[in-house]
Amino acid sequence: MARRQLISIQERESLANAFQERVNELTFPELANLSKIEKNKELKQIKKQLKSYLINYEQTALYINNATANLDLDNGKNRSLNLYILYKSLSNANIASLLQDGYILIETLRKTFTGNEIEYEVGMEYSISRGKRQLINKKITLAQLLSYAKVDIDWGSSGIQAFKLRASSNKNDFNAEYEKQKEMIELLIGNTHSLYPKVQTVLSSSKNKGNVYEVYQQLKYSGWADHAPGPKNPNELTSQNIIDKYIEVKKGTQSFVSGGDFGLTQFKLLSSAPSIATLGTIGNALKLILFYIEKGETANITIENIKNNVFSNQFDNLMKQGLNELIQDINDELDNSIPFKS
Repeated sequence: MARRQLISIQERESLANAFQERVNELTFPELANLSKIEKNKELKQIKKQLKSYLINYEQTALYINNATANLDLDNGKNRSLNLYILYKSLSNANIASLLQDGYILIETLRKTFTGNEIEYEVGMEYSISRGKRQLINKKITLAQLLSYAKVDIDWGSSGIQAFKLRASSNKNDFNAEYEKQKEMIELLIGNTHSLYPKVQTVLSSSKNKGNVYEVYQQLKYSGWADHAPGPKNPNELTSQNIIDKYIEVKKGTQSFVSGGDFGLTQFKLLSSAPSIATLGTIGNALKLILFYIEKGETANITIENIKNNVFSNQFDNLMKQGLNELIQDINDELDNSIPFKS
């Protein structure tokens, strides 16, 4: 297998800058700050952007369905190979752009409708000595997160639902932070009483590094210090405290649409190649926003519906109940907007 080419710091910055330009293009003013007339005007612009995106989304779904019609996807032995071959042939289906623009739209519309903005804190593990690992964290922007993102396939799904964004990074992206924290890292080598090594030791049987990282972050954001001294000394943190938090994290299956992992902050351990978003969830969330815009009698009702039903835990509840029935009219409308179906 060919070795993956590392992206230089300059290339990473260039990617992030390009994504920031796209974020700016897909950003609308916060509706709470506008008059009713201005709100309705902006809602029309948002509706136009959503329809444009979702028509492209449905055209891509149709293309994929047609492409898979003659593939042997029911045969477990051939399933992964056939999907992989199909994925490689989808350059003209704009999968990457759909994922990137869809994710950007959800996050920019979150701020438009709620005034809230997701923050991202990401981590990278460093092997220091004899299996000892230390962690480097840094806060990044939405555009920087997308600069780490690659298209991936969820092998348990099919059609457009199978595509997702997965973060992919390397230690080069953390070199500056490593140098800043190097002295502290060397000081903490072998110190199992520091918060992250302590969490790792207690949860050593867990195969999901992302969950372990989130447990650490949840505890840190709850006030436990990375190392002594601190307001909540990690020496006083019990194994049961850590296990209880791990059980809580494992039960937390909310989607990125509903909010952050802790308040408005999302955590991603980049050395574990975390998933960012699936294309199916992106499409459903944007269809639901369009549904409430079209359904709304006034701008205020529309805004409240979207705040309460999309950018909240209610979105996940609606997904579990079967969102398709609620947005059937939107699906029919988009289907009728596709110029051809061959």
